[in-house]
Amino acid sequence: MSRFGKHQLHELYYYLKLTRSLEEELARLFRAGKLSGALPISTGQEALSLGATYPLRAQDVLASAVPCNTALLARGVTPFEILTHFMARRGSPSGGRDGSIQFCDLKRGLVAPTEHPAAHVAVMAGVAFAAKVQRKDWVALALVGERALATGDFHEGLNFASVHQLPLVVVIEKKPLDPAAAAYVAPAGQNHYERLKAYGLPTVMVDGNDVLQVLQVVEAALERARIGKGPSVIEARTAGRTRFSMREDILAVWPASAQRFPEAGADEPGEGQRKLAFEDRELNDPVDQFEAFLIEHAQMRPAEQKEILARVTKLIAEDVRRAEEEPPPASESPTTGVYDRGSNVPVRLAE
Repeated sequence: MSRFGKHQLHELYYYLKLTRSLEEELARLFRAGKLSGALPISTGQEALSLGATYPLRAQDVLASAVPCNTALLARGVTPFEILTHFMARRGSPSGGRDGSIQFCDLKRGLVAPTEHPAAHVAVMAGVAFAAKVQRKDWVALALVGERALATGDFHEGLNFASVHQLPLVVVIEKKPLDPAAAAYVAPAGQNHYERLKAYGLPTVMVDGNDVLQVLQVVEAALERARIGKGPSVIEARTAGRTRFSMREDILAVWPASAQRFPEAGADEPGEGQRKLAFEDRELNDPVDQFEAFLIEHAQMRPAEQKEILARVTKLIAEDVRRAEEEPPPASESPTTGVYDRGSNVPVRLAE
């Protein structure tokens, strides 16, 4: 049985259902051609990002290289902000300038993702170093995919954090049926957390579909970092129902010769493997699992569940309506916040 109170359990359930409903609406808007750019989707991975970010304090800092709408919602970002961000509308956090995954709000401790996900570990090692030098009570949390382990940024950042005993927690998302990643990030049959023990820090593997297990392990790592005992690495095994983004899902129906993504081609699992993987993902859906847990342990009565679902439905409906009514950014706004002191005149380079 969980050590968390009923209020916390219901809040976790609320965020899981809110993310699922939000992403269903985002997918609908994407197919209708109302979004700008690709759409990162976390369906089937909500437990990982929620469990990792729920125990963060207000002063802690997060950088995520995996689809993380759940994490954003848990950090106080509203569905309206996420919707207008992907729709490139004026009311979005970027003012309609970016409809991709580069979501940043340092006031809420959110560091923007990059196209090079392993850079997160090096960047967050720097954030953790600043915390130690300034004697600040914050912890840096980096969420990365396992492909990050094939880069120098990941290992340099982790080594730096280990040497200086920095308040850094790294959570690695591992998808067992991602042969393209497994081919170049680890020897056959070896887990990442076992290899990373070489840096002299605690490492552990968790079930990324179990929100409570992820939450408790990350919470312990955060507290360890907060009292000066250095960084930790957590490997979370999960299996989302979609590829990284909706754009990749569309390209996945093209002939294999036209594919640009490493998931496809000669290394892709056979049809039998894909069918078993899909069935496994359906059986281990994190939202359904947590809902069943709450009901089985009498932590959520039907009336309480109905109230939570009604809140989710109402909020999503209202924010979708508001987002669709939100105008695009003003034509004179692209240079706002770009040039020093609000000047719209670019700096002239010396000839």
